[in-house]
Amino acid sequence: MRDLIGWRAWRAFCAGRCRLALPVLLGVLVAAAGAAVETGPGPAPSVVETPLMRPRALVLHVHADIRDQGFLPDLIRRLERTLAPPIFTLPTRFDLGLLRAQGHPLDAAVLVDNLIRSVDWGHNAGTIQVLLVPDDLRLRPARYNFAASNGTAASPYHVIVVSLARLQERGLWSGDDRHPGRTAERVQKLVAKNAAKVSGYGGSTRCIFSFPRNRDELDALPEGFCEPDLSALVAAGIARPLR
Repeated sequence: MRDLIGWRAWRAFCAGRCRLALPVLLGVLVAAAGAAVETGPGPAPSVVETPLMRPRALVLHVHADIRDQGFLPDLIRRLERTLAPPIFTLPTRFDLGLLRAQGHPLDAAVLVDNLIRSVDWGHNAGTIQVLLVPDDLRLRPARYNFAASNGTAASPYHVIVVSLARLQERGLWSGDDRHPGRTAERVQKLVAKNAAKVSGYGGSTRCIFSFPRNRDELDALPEGFCEPDLSALVAAGIARPLR
């Protein structure tokens, strides 16, 4: 996949210190204890975890098995319009083989845990690492999950996994994405919402923070944050003001 932002730009940003261990060879699969996975609304914690993390960058790793990546240019534009940190994209062949062998959909908690283990967080402190995969995700008892994430303002890691399995509408014979703009909008909502959450902003159920139970409910959500969430996230350097 062509790097939309540029490998040279990412190298300049990291100053030679950001060494991602992707792809990674998955070893013994260990369930992630306490993973903050998108499972549905629960008891509402305080809305703001103080202080919030100001992300240095959001790095979007696009799995090579995603056949039609025509949604990416639109996705980057939408993320840059919504989120404050610089956005970088990188292709990856993150090894999903052992997870796929365990059954379908993929175990979301195990995938999140392995993604955390694959990143050198000493060299990538303050970044949010996002992995886009073509496979279905599941964290029981849910039948499937659009996304999974783990991280807080205080944790050294901040990761998001987004499944395109139910977000892309592919042609029956060609397998091409029939509505790349719609795919970009769906992914943008999930990434923006979870970027705020792993930066320490939790508890809100307004607008983009609502929990969509299906694709129609996801499509009905606005793309951005609404007040008072927006003002708090702009002040923290997580979101951009409305334009």
